[in-house]
Amino acid sequence: MLEIMRCNLCGKLAMIIRDGGRRTICCDQLMEKLAEQGPGVPGEDHVPVIEKKGTGIRVRVPGIESPMEADHFVEWIEVTEGKKLQVMGLSPGDTPEAEFFGVGPGSKVRVYCEDHGLWSNRPSKPKG
Repeated sequence: MLEIMRCNLCGKLAMIIRDGGRRTICCDQLMEKLAEQGPGVPGEDHVPVIEKKGTGIRVRVPGIESPMEADHFVEWIEVTEGKKLQVMGLSPGDTPEAEFFGVGPGSKVRVYCEDHGLWSNRPSKPKG
């Protein structure tokens, strides 16, 4: 699975497509691997909701009020299905939803909230 890493100093995000076995560094420190949060996490409601729409899906993030505010918004929504990866970037003021075509309701969806982290409809299990 594609890992998302964050620098806790400058806020840079990086997607690791293939792990090369070395450490990921930014601002002279190790980047943090973001854990996927999902259904069943108490007190949070950023789990993406998927609805079938025509030849694709609509993804909504019900826990974010519309319009999204500069200090609390979903930065992107990502859908993976098989070898397909689609990402839609969002900005403050946008509606926290996106449509993706050529994928079905069984797709894995992740959203990144700059305040509450990485959320998924099917979180990855930690290795170990």
